[in-house]
Formats: sequence, C-alpha cells, structure tokens
Amino acid sequence: MKHFTLMVLFVAGMLAVNAQNHLYETFTTGSWPPAGWTIDAQAGNWSKSTTANAGADSPEARFTWQPQFNGYSRLISPAIDLTGVTALALEFSHMVDHYGGPYTLGAATRSGGGTWNIVWQMTGASTPPSLVSQMITNADIGAADFQFCLFFNGASYNINDWYIDNIRLFTPFDHDVAVMAIKGGTYFNANDAYAAKADIRNAGLNSETFDATVTIKNLNNDVLYTNTQTVTALASGATTEVNFDPYTLTSVNDAYLVEIETQLANDESSDNNMKSKYIYTYTTAKNQIVMEVGTGTWCQYCPGAAMGAHDLLENGYNVAVIKYHSGDSYEIPASASRVSYYGITGFPTAIFDGVDALVGGSSTESLYDSYVPMVDARNLIRTAFNLTFDVPVQNASDYSVNVMVDKLGPALQSNLKLHFVLTESHIPQNWFNQTEVNNVTRLMLPSANGLDLDMSEIDHFENTYTVTTQSGWSLENLELVIFIQDNVTKEILNASKIMLTELISGINDGSKLHVADLSIYPNPVTTEAQIRYAVKNNSKVTIELYDINGRLVEILASEYKAKGEYQLKYSPSADLNAGVYFVSLKTDDNIVTKKMIVN
Repeated sequence: MKHFTLMVLFVAGMLAVNAQNHLYETFTTGSWPPAGWTIDAQAGNWSKSTTANAGADSPEARFTWQPQFNGYSRLISPAIDLTGVTALALEFSHMVDHYGGPYTLGAATRSGGGTWNIVWQMTGASTPPSLVSQMITNADIGAADFQFCLFFNGASYNINDWYIDNIRLFTPFDHDVAVMAIKGGTYFNANDAYAAKADIRNAGLNSETFDATVTIKNLNNDVLYTNTQTVTALASGATTEVNFDPYTLTSVNDAYLVEIETQLANDESSDNNMKSKYIYTYTTAKNQIVMEVGTGTWCQYCPGAAMGAHDLLENGYNVAVIKYHSGDSYEIPASASRVSYYGITGFPTAIFDGVDALVGGSSTESLYDSYVPMVDARNLIRTAFNLTFDVPVQNASDYSVNVMVDKLGPALQSNLKLHFVLTESHIPQNWFNQTEVNNVTRLMLPSANGLDLDMSEIDHFENTYTVTTQSGWSLENLELVIFIQDNVTKEILNASKIMLTELISGINDGSKLHVADLSIYPNPVTTEAQIRYAVKNNSKVTIELYDINGRLVEILASEYKAKGEYQLKYSPSADLNAGVYFVSLKTDDNIVTKKMIVN
C-alpha cells in the first residue's frame, strides 16, 4: 500500500541570472538521463516525470520505490571543471512522498571518480515541495573533474517517490539572503490574530545583519499592516525563523495577501528576497470530501479499498465516493479519462479531493484506518463555495437536475471545472471476497472534462443537467455527486451528493424539493427575503446575521426544530446599512453560511 501526495505547490527557487552557475539542470531535454548524467545502480527506479510535484515546472526527475531493492542508487552529474573555484553551493527543489520505515536521501561530491563525500542528507520522512540549498566546503572544490550525485540508500519499499527539479551548482554571491518559506497557517476565523513566520537563509558567503518585513494586503492591494524584524549576524549558510508581530484579521469570508521580504542593502541577488501567500477567513466547511478510486473487479487488492470506502460511509464520514473502473465490464470512457487525468497506474488508488492519494490495498482487510486521517486532513480546509441541487422537471426516465453554486468569499483559483457524476451502488457481482460493487461511475456530464466555471465576476451560478437512466440501472441505488475542481492543481474545492430518489420524492409529493441547507430569496434583499433551510435531524437551530467584519448583527431564530424544511421571513431594519452580510445556520451537526446583500 503506497501513499503519496499530488498537491502541486509553487516553491520559488533561488536562481539568479549570473555567470556563477556551473550547472543548471531542469530536465527539459528529451533524453533520460540528461546528456552527461549517469545512474550507477537501479536505473529502472529513476525516470523523467511529467509531474511538477517538486514545486517547479514540469518535467522533473523522479525516483520511485519499484523495482524493489535494498542499497544505494545514485543519479550522477557530468564531470565539471571547477579549476580556480573556491566557493561552491548546491541547490535543488524536491518533494518526498514517504511510505514508512527507514532510508536516507542525500547529496554527495567526488573528484577523480573517487570516494563520495556526503554534503547533505535526510532520513526518510514526508517532505512538502521545498528548496534544499547547501554550501559545499570539502576538498573536491576546485577539481578539474568534479562530480556530485543525489542518492537513495535503504529499502526502496519504504519510500513512494522522490521528486527533484531545478538542480543548480553555483558559486554563491558574497552577499545574498533569501526568504525560504512563509509559515503560520492558512485558514483562520475573523478576529483571529495572525502571526506570520518565515524561514530566512543566508545564501551568501558573509555573515549578515538585515531587516525582514511582513506586509499584509487586502485584495484591492491596499496595505493593511506592516511589521519589521531585524536579523542579527546570520552566519553564511545558516537559516533562521523570523517571527513577526501579530495582526488581527477583521474581515469574515475574506482573503489576505501576505508578503515577506528581506532588506539587505548590498544583496547581490534580488530574485529570492520575497515570498508571498494567501490566507483566508472562510467560514464554510466542506460539504463532502470526494474520494475517487481507480479500481477493477480483476484486482485482487481492490477489495481492501472497497471495504475502506464502505466503512467510511457506515461510520458517518462526509465522503462522496466515485469509483473509476478500469479493465472490466464497468469501465466507461469517462472513467478511463479520469484514470488518465490522475495518471493512475497502480490499482487500487484512492485520491481524496484530487490531491492526496493512497496507492495499494488488501485482499482481506479494510483500508478504513488508512483513509480516516486523509479525510480528517481534508476537513480542516475551508471553502469559498457552496453547492446545492434542485429538480424542477421529470419526464419518464429523464431527470432535469439543476445545480447551484454560490460563492461566499473571494475565490482566487482560475481554470475551475464543475463536475457532475452519477454513480450506482449495490450491483450484484462476485469478485474475490466481495458480493457487490458500489459507487460505480455511470455518467459524467457533460463529459469527464467537466463544465468550465468562471465565477470571477459573479457570486451565483446555475446549470441544468439532463440525466437519462438506463433500464439496467437500479433507480434507488443511483447517487448524484457534484464537485468543483481546480483544473491546474487538481484540488477539489467542495462537493455535494444526494440520492436520486431523494430528489424524485420532491417531485412525486407535489413539492419542489430544494436540497440546500440554507437559501435566501431574493438576494440582493430590498424589503423582504425568504430564508429557507433544512434540518436533517431533530436539532436546536440558530440562525444569525453577521456583518462583513464578523460582528453579530441579529439573532433571527433560536429554537428546537424537528427534521424537515422550514421558511423564515426576514425584513432588514431601517437602520441596517446597505452592504454585504452573512446568514449563518447552526444545528447540532452542521454550520452553513450564505452571503446576503442588502440594498
């Protein structure tokens, strides 16, 4: 069972355009290994990958666990003439997808084809996309036939993958400091104190004293806050964590731009002086975590994934399961397309929200215990989007399903796709120790590529899908899943699901079932609005109105409600200023927030 992360994050490199580079390898040429490079053992474990997991651009180098072996494997540079060179550094971007158990990753140098001298190493551990920058101070410097290598040592089964890119061998500047990473969290509540942190490295050859400044801006690029700290006598090659004074995030459902910059007066490389990231005060939790599984009834280890998905659902986890069958009678073109989209080659592979994957399974044991922490981690992430269903029309076996997307805060992603999936469960099938298949993908509309979703200028979007069921499908076992996916990073931002029969029941009893936990109409509101909400279980219900700064304006309802759908009339008071507000529905098992505009 192999676990890996598909998150594609940008890590700014320290590359400066100068004549001090002795080697710079980006793996963009067609050959593998690149011209002059060699692999001294286990060449089959190294390859050029079209991914960008190390944090730079595609392609990149990849070391993988199979074929399985125990020992050393090295990716070795060409021989480089460093005659006259007296100062040297090596840097590269990398990401480690750890499985479990000990091994060592590292870099080493040699001259004259002699003994390898280790200059950097780490024990096996999951490592997000990051930059390694290492001064080299051994006797190999200045050799006419200098070489370096990146190496793996240990049992290859204990790692999933090691991704490497943008390898640079260079003579450092005399004076150069760099922001390596911004820390301090990403998701906050309104009125939280955000304390930015940064790892800052002295990449030059001299000890340095300098200032570092954090700047926090709103999305209009207005400066909200600055704070400066002084770093004193940072040694060459050393890294320090700089802690900035906190800033109170006053706006709810908002995004802030955080920039951290060094100010070294005689810095000779400006490319690495700043990093930036966004932080958010979203209030909306994810409706569902999407679990996409590459599987097949021929696969002897896929029952473990099937049992794991079943156990997640049985234990009440908010998971929308979509299975893409490959190589059996349940495979459809849409499933094959999604398998290709994720580059799935090992079965089973379970991918959570498009970015966190577990490869492998079991013929007899549920993977529930492996899946739970992955679901829990995704539930820590808040979203700017809410997704709901509506069914206005039914004609014979056709169902016109209206999907509504509400943007509750600024969404900075581009290239969004809205996906619509119909799955079927409880299909009788004897395979290994299983007697049925579940969550089988039957339809993806309009296709596996999804629908382009541009909400840069709008807060509400609707689209109607026509679902045509086939005679062999069991109506009561059909489930609809909708989700929004960033087509660049593959991250799924939110999802919702519902059984098709629940929607049909809204038609059959003469009502129009609106499967939103909370809706407001009309919106914007002028004189009166209808606030409709659903209570899934008997519960205490509180409905509150907040302003854009997260301050409570009014409690609209606070009472016990039985399971069902309800409606509340709301009229803005005469002294309520026009603007953006948020209506929050709180029950014993859910919190939903909707934006409301008062004219």
